Amino acid sequence: MLWRLRAARRAIGWPLPLVALLALLYGAFGQYMPGAFGHPGLPLPSMVGTLTIAEGGLWGSLTGVSVSVVAIFVIFGAVLNAGEAGQGFMNLASAVAGRFTGGAAKVAVISSALMGSISGSASANVASTGAITIPSMVRLRYPRSLAGAVEAVASSGGQIMPPLMGAGAFVMVELTGTPYTQIMAAAMLPAVLYF
Repeated sequence: MLWRLRAARRAIGWPLPLVALLALLYGAFGQYMPGAFGHPGLPLPSMVGTLTIAEGGLWGSLTGVSVSVVAIFVIFGAVLNAGEAGQGFMNLASAVAGRFTGGAAKVAVISSALMGSISGSASANVASTGAITIPSMVRLRYPRSLAGAVEAVASSGGQIMPPLMGAGAFVMVELTGTPYTQIMAAAMLPAVLYF
């Protein structure tokens, strides 16, 4: 376990490993905490079993959703992007908004909405559309901070754009039992209003 915390610290810094360590310490020693924050105690073998093989642990239902549903959509988005769908979205956004005042920023917003519908990831959206839209905004004398902010905000909205909507939608499906099509339909209006 210690080597996993060290690997996480090297990969992403201190915050996440510290939170994980605090959670593990609370599970192991929470019975010694006074008041409402304490718990009755949990034997170490039971705690390890719950964290690893139980339904809510590491290999629980949320991991199952990631493997069975999210992976399919991520692969689908990667295939579309490899097949120049991302460039097609950029061309469509340029045709719609490129000639208007503030067109470069509008192109960034429209292309991020379209790309977000197939990627479901804000970081992938920034990496794909931002590599084109941010330099074009800077060339048109947008301040660098504004160009980055426009792309970051637009790409963040791509996570709520149906049909993919990021991993949160699949977690909602698993936890609520609601069909994915209903969640997509419910997300359509907020996504359009966001953009």
